[in-house]
Amino acid sequence: MRFDLTTIGALLNECFSLLGEAARATTCKGMMGLVEEGQEVMEQGADKEDALADLALIGSAQRVEHYEISGYTTAKNLAQQLRYSAVVECQSHWQRKKTPINC
Repeated sequence: MRFDLTTIGALLNECFSLLGEAARATTCKGMMGLVEEGQEVMEQGADKEDALADLALIGSAQRVEHYEISGYTTAKNLAQQLRYSAVVECQSHWQRKKTPINC
């Protein structure tokens, strides 16, 4: 399930604002590697049976989602350890309210 990136960006901006900092975009080399891997899977899928190609693509998508979840979990745990309760509450509130978008 994917979530609206605008909502995720708003969450990050709000968390940084609570810390008195400005959020800035950076390129994540790990995520870029996963995206490149997914593109390779799609290219290779053209030569495979539909079901096999679908399963390979689903696996690639799941790796991206797990990587993203790991990042948010780490950020929340770090905020808890540093006793940034407002940031933890912000993240917890967002997790309860997140709304899937139609893909």
